[in-house]
Amino acid sequence: MFMPRKTKVDTKIATTTNTKLLVATLAVLIAGGLAFASLPISSQKKSFTTIIQPPIQYTTTSCAPTKVTLLGEKATESGNTVYTGITISCDEMSEEKTITVDNPQTAQDLTLFANNYCQNQCPTEKPQEKQLVCEDSDSGRDYQTPGKIVANGISIPDHCISDTLLQEQYCKNNAGEINQKQCTCLENEEGLGYCTPEEDGIPSENAFTCIDTDEGKNTDVYGEITWIDIDGEPQTLTDRCYSGTIVQEGVCAEETKQVNIRCEEGTGCYNGACLTEEEITQQEQELRIENDTQQTSSTPAQ
Repeated sequence: MFMPRKTKVDTKIATTTNTKLLVATLAVLIAGGLAFASLPISSQKKSFTTIIQPPIQYTTTSCAPTKVTLLGEKATESGNTVYTGITISCDEMSEEKTITVDNPQTAQDLTLFANNYCQNQCPTEKPQEKQLVCEDSDSGRDYQTPGKIVANGISIPDHCISDTLLQEQYCKNNAGEINQKQCTCLENEEGLGYCTPEEDGIPSENAFTCIDTDEGKNTDVYGEITWIDIDGEPQTLTDRCYSGTIVQEGVCAEETKQVNIRCEEGTGCYNGACLTEEEITQQEQELRIENDTQQTSSTPAQ
């Protein structure tokens, strides 16, 4: 366990320490930007939310990162580079610390994390009081408005990770947070990302975000949904019968793609739709006719 050092400092030492902290922080940020091109590629399929805690400045020591190595390079579809981990050495640590993240993050985000991590290893005696400030130009999780946050003096913009994925920055509890949103993502002339407007419950036609052939929870019609996952790959889910009276209906939604709905009285589930007995009989007859036609056309002439 790390024990805090008791250090007696005068005003001149404290001023020099603060200057070293500033120089070390700038050096780490520059080094993170230069570390993009030499690491193996990996992949993840999860969305994530990460808190960027503002750093605390201490009067007794600098606690700055001395070495930062980005791990697990991954190239996104849009050409950006993200990483799955980081190795950190700090002034107050005798050993390196390797940290992995569930989902890839940019070099800027991980470098900021390294700076905050090292500062949190400082002795906790009498931290210098400092009001932490986070400001959001688009006032929260407003996916359709281009914006950026300024957290503890660091500016981080909303940006498109791919054509179908926005990384939205926002403030919570006076700290910066990151959230991802699947949508048709565009960037304005300032390079700030945003989602194109979508009608509530129905994805915009100019996007291949999610398409529902029966347009929502329409249980009396068979349908299927097609959407793009976080890696830009198309996925498909069809309506189907969970039981004789319950249909599993595919819907375009953020948290779930399928819901169980009980058929109305007088109907039952058949081929992914709630139908009356007469409708089921008619579909069975049409299916038999279709099968007979296919068999006839495939039988060679004598």
